[in-house]
Amino acid sequence: MTFVSVSSSKRSVAAALVVMLGLLAASALRIHEVYDSAVENEVQRLTQAAQSAETRVAESDQAVQRLLESVAQGNAAGDSAWLRTLVHPFKEVRQAFLVGPDGRVVASSLPDLLGRDVSHRPYYTQLLEQGGTRRFFMTPPLRTMDGGPDVIFVSMRIDRPDGSWGGVAVAALDLEFYNAVAERIVLPGGGSSAALVSRTGIIIARHPDPVSFFGKNIADGKAFVGHVESGKVQSVHRTQAATDGRDKLIVARTYMAGGTTPVLIFLTRDMDDVLEPWRRGTVIELAVLVVTCIGVGVLGWLAARRESRLRQARAAIEENARLVLAMEQSPASVVITDLEGRIEFVNPAFTRVTGYDITEARGENPRILKSGHTPDDEYRAMWAALRAGDPWSTVFLNKRKDGSTYWEQAQISPIRDARGQMTGYIAVKENITDRMIAEQTIRRLNQRLQSLLDAATQVAIIATDPDGLITTFNRGAELMLGYCADEMVGRSTPLAFHDPAEVDARSSPGNGGFRTFVHRADREGHDCGEWTCIRKDGTRFPVSLMVSPVRGDDGDIVGYLGLAIDISNELRMKAELIEGNQRLDRQARELARANEELAEFAYAASHDLRQPLRMVSAYLTLIARKLSDQLDPESQTYFGFAIDGAKRMDALILGLLDYSRVGRAGGAFEPVSLRTVLETQIRTLAFTLEEVGGQIEVAPDLPTIQGDEPELNRLVGNILGNAIKYRAPDRPLRVSVGWNIADRETILWIKDNGRGMDPKDHERAFRVFQRLVPQGEVEGTGIGLAICRKIAQHHGGRMWISSSIQDGCTFHVAFPAEAGTGERA
Repeated sequence: MTFVSVSSSKRSVAAALVVMLGLLAASALRIHEVYDSAVENEVQRLTQAAQSAETRVAESDQAVQRLLESVAQGNAAGDSAWLRTLVHPFKEVRQAFLVGPDGRVVASSLPDLLGRDVSHRPYYTQLLEQGGTRRFFMTPPLRTMDGGPDVIFVSMRIDRPDGSWGGVAVAALDLEFYNAVAERIVLPGGGSSAALVSRTGIIIARHPDPVSFFGKNIADGKAFVGHVESGKVQSVHRTQAATDGRDKLIVARTYMAGGTTPVLIFLTRDMDDVLEPWRRGTVIELAVLVVTCIGVGVLGWLAARRESRLRQARAAIEENARLVLAMEQSPASVVITDLEGRIEFVNPAFTRVTGYDITEARGENPRILKSGHTPDDEYRAMWAALRAGDPWSTVFLNKRKDGSTYWEQAQISPIRDARGQMTGYIAVKENITDRMIAEQTIRRLNQRLQSLLDAATQVAIIATDPDGLITTFNRGAELMLGYCADEMVGRSTPLAFHDPAEVDARSSPGNGGFRTFVHRADREGHDCGEWTCIRKDGTRFPVSLMVSPVRGDDGDIVGYLGLAIDISNELRMKAELIEGNQRLDRQARELARANEELAEFAYAASHDLRQPLRMVSAYLTLIARKLSDQLDPESQTYFGFAIDGAKRMDALILGLLDYSRVGRAGGAFEPVSLRTVLETQIRTLAFTLEEVGGQIEVAPDLPTIQGDEPELNRLVGNILGNAIKYRAPDRPLRVSVGWNIADRETILWIKDNGRGMDPKDHERAFRVFQRLVPQGEVEGTGIGLAICRKIAQHHGGRMWISSSIQDGCTFHVAFPAEAGTGERA
C-alpha cells in the first residue's frame, strides 16, 4: 500500500489545528482560573461573615453564662425584682428563673412562674439525667409556660457544696436576637441567606424570610450532614440547600463554648449569583475565541482544498485495501453472497471454522452449513427481512465439512451500491460454541442449585435484593412459613413474616425496617440471632437466623442471604435440660447433706461404742487374772478368745472412727512435698523394714501438691504398711515410688513385689471391712485402703490398683493437675 506524503496544505491544516488547540487550551485554563477565583473570593466573604456571627453569638453566650452564674449564686428565692434587675441589661434574654432540686421554680423575673413544676421540661431533665458530666444545656425553640412566643432555653446545673443535685438556673433567649444576628451577616446581593441552626438541625433564625423557615429541620441536608461528619469548626460545601433545593455555595461554622450545646452558623449564596460575573466574562471570551478559530479554520481549509480530491481518491483505494486486509485477518467469519444467496467471498476465519476453503464455498449456498437443528421458520423470517432491506441477527447450530456441529452468532446485512441499490448480502459470524456450552453448564448448575435449595426442607433459605425484596424462597421456607414462593418472590420482604413488635424493639435510628436484619451483617460480615416468625396461619415459632451479605465482583453488596432453622424443639429441650440440671443440683445437695449426717452419725456411734467395749475387755482381763488358778485350760482359752474379740472390735470401731474423720478437718489445702511425706513414713517404718529386710526406693523428683499433710501421711503410711504386711515369704520386700503426669492429672504410684492380688478383687479391696485373706493370717481391720481412697477423693482425685497374683501390686493415686505445682521436691 502507498500513502500520500504530508503536503504543504496538510501542514497548513495541522498548523491551524495547533493554533486553535492552543487558543482553546489557554482560554480553558483562564476560564478555570477565573472560576476558582470567583468561588474562593465568595468563600472568603462568607467566612468573614460567619466569623462575625460567631463573635456576636460568643458575646451573647458568655453574657448568658455570666447571667446564669449570677442567678445561681444569688440564692434569692422568690426575689423576682432582683432577677428582673439582673436580666434588664441583656436584650437577648426575655426571662430568667431559678429551679430548685425538686423541679419547682423558686425565683423568677416573671412572678407568675414562681412555684411552677418544670421538672418535665428538657432544660431540667437533661442536666438531671446526665449527672455531673454536663454543666450547660440549650433546648430547641420551645413555647414558654406563660403562652408567650417561642424562645430558646439555656440552663446551667447547680451543685450543692456536698456535690449533690441543687437544681438549675435558666435563661430564656429571644429568637429575635438571633434573627437580628442572621440579618446583620447576610451578604449584599441576591441569593444570599444566613441561618443559625441547633445541633439537631432545627433552624433557630434565618434571614431572609425568618418566619417561613423557623423551626424547620435540615438535619438531612447534605451541607449539615457533611459539616457534622467532618468534625471541623468550619467547612465549605457546594450542594443543594435543604431549605429551597437550590444549588448553593455554603460555609458552615460551629460555635461551642463553656460546655453549652453547639450552635451551627450557615452562610449561603446561590451559585447562579456567585458565577454570574464569571459567566459574562466567559461568554465574551468564548465569542472572541470562536471568531478567531473560524478565521484560522477558514485559512486552513483553503490551504487543504487543493489536495482534497487527490487525497480522497487515494484514501478510497487505501480504505478498500484495509477492508480486504481486515476481513482476511478478522477472527470472525465473513461471508458475502449475491442477491440469490450464492457465495462470492469467504475469509480465512470461515475456512478455519467450517473446513470449506474459498474454492469449495464459492458458488455454493450457505445452506451447505445447515445441521437440521434450526427451524425452517427461522430461515423464512431471515430471508423476508433481508429482501426487505433490513439487517438480521440470529444464532445458528451449523455443521462443519467433517460433520461436527458448532454454534455461531450471525449478523447479516444487505450490501448497497452508491445509488442505494442492494447488490448482495454480508454475514459476519462469531463462533460461540464455548459460550453456549458454558451457558448450558450454568443452566444445569442453576437447576441443580434450585434442586438443592428445594431439597433443604428443614432450612428456610431466603435471598433478597439490597432493599429487602425477596428473590429466592426455597421449599424449606414454604414448609416452615406456609407461604408459597409465588406469593413472596418479587412481592414482599422478610418483614411480612416477622413479629413487628420484635423488629421495632431491635431497630435503631437509621436502621429500622428491613435494615434491622442486615445492618450488623453489613459491618461484621454476618449476623446470627434468634427471631420470632409468624406463619401464614398466624402461629408463632422461634428461629435461629443467620444473615450474610452477597457481594458482586466489585465488592458492592448486591443482596442478602438468610438461613433460618426452626428451634422450637431445641428451646424446649434446653428448658427441659435446665430443669433437669436444677433437679440434679437439688438431689446432689440433699445427698451431700445426707452424707454429712451419716458421717456425723458414724463418728458419734464409733466414739460412744468404744467406752463400753473397753470396759468389757478390761473386766474380762481382770477376771481371767483373778481366776487364773481356778480355770481349766479350756476356760482360759475361751477367756482369751473373748478378750481378743473385744480388742478386735475396738480396732474396728477405731478404724471406722478414722474413716469418718477423713475430710472433716475443713482447713485450706497448702503446698505439701510428697518427697517429705515419703521420708516421714520411711522413718516411721524404719525398724519394721530393717526387721523384715525390706527396701524402699523413692524417685528424687517427687512433686509438691496442694493438700492436707496429715491425710497424705496416712494415705502413704497405709499403702507402705500394706506392702509390709502382704510381702511375699519367698523374697525380700522391695518397694519403688515414682510419679508421672497424664490427662491433666499428677499420678503418684507405689509398687511392691509382694503376694499380688487377683484383678477381680481390685474394687473389693477398697470396701470397708473387706479382707482378702483369713483373719488369723495377717492382722488388719479391712478399713485401711478404704481410708486411702477416701483421702484421694477428698483431694479431688482417685485411686486404683494394678496387679496380678504373685507379681506384687501397684497402687496409683491421681491428683488434679492444678493441685500439683510440678516442681521437684
